[in-house]
Amino acid sequence: MSFLNAQWVWPVLLVVGLLWCVFLWKEFAKRHKKRWLFKSVIALLAVASLAVIYLKPAKFIEQTKEVGVILTENFKQSQLDSLRAEYKDLVEIHYATDGLRQDQLDAVSKAYILGNGVAPYDFWQLENIRTTYVQNDTIKGIVRVHYNQELTVGDSLVFKGLYANPILGTKLLLEDSGGNTLDSITLGDSEKVLFNLSTKTKVAGQYIYHLIEKDSSQTILTKNPIPVVIQPEHKLRILIVNTFPTFETKYLKNFLSENGHEILVRSQISKNTYKFENFNRSKGTIYGFTRSNLSNFDLVIMDGKSYQALSRNSRRALDNQIEDAGLGLFIQPDDSVINDEVSFGFRLKRNEKKGTQIAPWNRVTIPVYGASIRQETLLQPVFKTQGTIWSAYIQKGMGRVSTSLFKDTYQLVLNGNGELYEHIWSTTLSAVSQKEVAASQLIPQKEWVYKNEPFSFKVRTSVGSPQLVSHTGNTIALRQDQHIKDQWEGTTYPRNPGWQYVQLKNDSIKMGYFVFSNDDWQNKKAFELKKANQLKFTGMKNTQTSEKVLHPYARVWFFILFLVCLAILWVLPRIE
Repeated sequence: MSFLNAQWVWPVLLVVGLLWCVFLWKEFAKRHKKRWLFKSVIALLAVASLAVIYLKPAKFIEQTKEVGVILTENFKQSQLDSLRAEYKDLVEIHYATDGLRQDQLDAVSKAYILGNGVAPYDFWQLENIRTTYVQNDTIKGIVRVHYNQELTVGDSLVFKGLYANPILGTKLLLEDSGGNTLDSITLGDSEKVLFNLSTKTKVAGQYIYHLIEKDSSQTILTKNPIPVVIQPEHKLRILIVNTFPTFETKYLKNFLSENGHEILVRSQISKNTYKFENFNRSKGTIYGFTRSNLSNFDLVIMDGKSYQALSRNSRRALDNQIEDAGLGLFIQPDDSVINDEVSFGFRLKRNEKKGTQIAPWNRVTIPVYGASIRQETLLQPVFKTQGTIWSAYIQKGMGRVSTSLFKDTYQLVLNGNGELYEHIWSTTLSAVSQKEVAASQLIPQKEWVYKNEPFSFKVRTSVGSPQLVSHTGNTIALRQDQHIKDQWEGTTYPRNPGWQYVQLKNDSIKMGYFVFSNDDWQNKKAFELKKANQLKFTGMKNTQTSEKVLHPYARVWFFILFLVCLAILWVLPRIE
């Protein structure tokens, strides 16, 4: 026999034993009389029947479950009608943003999902159910987008995306927060159209650009926000080291100095002779590397031969400054790199390509070396086109080491493509240069945060037992990481769209993020939701259509037994 309240078995047995012992003690003086043993047994049955009533006795029985259908947003009625015709007792479960009702899921062993699908954070509710996702019509509109949400003044905001099944004449416009059109594109009628829109950032702050979608009659179809954080331009202290002067370095130092960066250029003239140039700084020289003289720079740019020719002490000082102080290192490649499988810690793959294009300059060819960078676990691409990585960096302690396989980029300036040249070098150096490490840092676990959906994040802080509060003053619970002592994890459910922030108590630093409305980017959201459901529910998980469940016995019989025992104990003293 099993019990529904099985967790209380031992406490109840203890109480039963105590009650029976009280009865035995009370009747002990009459142990020589007739029926004493009989009354003791009857008393035990009485208290035992009470115990059984509380514990709720039950037995396992086979129970066959039904087939269910989970109806999500944009489900097709025709698909639901087909399932109704196939399954007579079909259980219909309506999916809402607050999850699925567990009592309905408990009644089914097999389920079909219709519509856009179930949100990934609710997949756990379907782990024990054979689930199949039934695809519906192809989504039309903007289904994929990509851009950098955090830029620096002077950087180009490049907004790239994929439009599925456009109607001829559909137009996309990039607008600023004041409603001014910054860029636009008219789409054809292809099945899939890749589009790029861009603009130059000018002023620091938090901004909301918009992507406007219009039809051929100029009617607005959708208007979706593009949140961007533009940081103030940080003037870098840069050291450039070359084995000999090159045109690449000449144009690079001119570009950097014109943008206000402090530059020290060391070019080798002969074996022990160097030429030094200083821009936007007082005159200075540097020969061997030490932690002291490297601490005066945020970024070191050097060609491969100079890097390989470093002495042991200089190499050690450079590595220590990268790992401990966050110094950035960019290594300029040359023609010899394609002969080595591994160069400067980057694994390379040879190819026959001589040029590539990056958005939105798709008609401009950038010369490249005959190789690409292989994807590794710790490698972060900076420029990547169609799966080929041309520029990347590796995190090394607090700093970063970067390289690029773009070749002779100064030719872009000579050919009138100065804006592309600036974009390449601004993006590359911004990714690798020394960053100020904030005392507290918010690390979102996903880029797109929607209203009333779980937003998980990590917080890095040196504060012991930190207390995090939202902009509304609510405290957000944090859990410390098991391996990283200064890292904490939390989850919140934003209630309002727009810019929001969290901050530690007694700390003035605000860590911000943007919350999208549920009406924003609906096509993109639906497309990603369908893909996630297709990957998760590609087939049946098991073949179980029934299960053993606990079915309670009728407790009235135990209550009758209890009453009978009481009646016997009441009658016996009167007939003795």
